[in-house]
Amino acid sequence: MDIKSTITIIMTCCNRADKTKKCLESLDSDAIDMNYIVVDDGSSDGTSEVLRSFAEEKHREMELLNGDGKLFWSGGMRCAMNVALGREKETDYVLLVNDDVEFYEATVERMVTMAVLNPGYCISGATCDKNGKRTY
Repeated sequence: MDIKSTITIIMTCCNRADKTKKCLESLDSDAIDMNYIVVDDGSSDGTSEVLRSFAEEKHREMELLNGDGKLFWSGGMRCAMNVALGREKETDYVLLVNDDVEFYEATVERMVTMAVLNPGYCISGATCDKNGKRTY
């Protein structure tokens, strides 16, 4: 099945540069055109540099927004969603991501395939710990 799609990844992060990098690396796919809207909510640990480096290395479009440390996850996601909604650039899907999640290989491709086969549905995924135990 052809899954050539464009996905806008929306993420908020703060002072978890290593976890954020692992998340981005596990999420990225050459099979799908991905662009990112990321809110760095006042990090002081180099998170913004990690994000810029990732985007440059992977040749990904990334809009990096800066928060004041008081947005937290929901405020950052709301800010990023407002940017996404105001864009003229078209996207097939929007994926909201927690920056401390590492994705199994080809997860995004499987989600897109499910979305193509089930138009109009919202696809969500559960998370699990390193032992495979569902966390939420």
